[in-house]
Amino acid sequence: MKGMIFARCREKGLGGLPEPPLGALTERGVADELASETVAKALRHFRDDVLMTGRWDPTRGASIKTFFIGQCLIRFPNIYRSWLTNEVRGGRDLARRPGRSP
Repeated sequence: MKGMIFARCREKGLGGLPEPPLGALTERGVADELASETVAKALRHFRDDVLMTGRWDPTRGASIKTFFIGQCLIRFPNIYRSWLTNEVRGGRDLARRPGRSP
């Protein structure tokens, strides 16, 4: 299921995400870190912006799971872009590492 969040963001009109440096998302812990940060921010916003304001209503058809996944999709692009900026700015562009061809 690699890349699923990118596809789901595109489906929801949240696409336009640049490609990561070659091999960056397969480095140990990177995908977990992005997923953890996404879920943590989504939880806070889901509680504050959805549940506390009464935006989610179980009688209107969407499950609470659907609403939460939507919140994760909303949060992921900015988290990913921030990570990507730090990757490139920090010189961690894997495609340009010594021993790799550009």
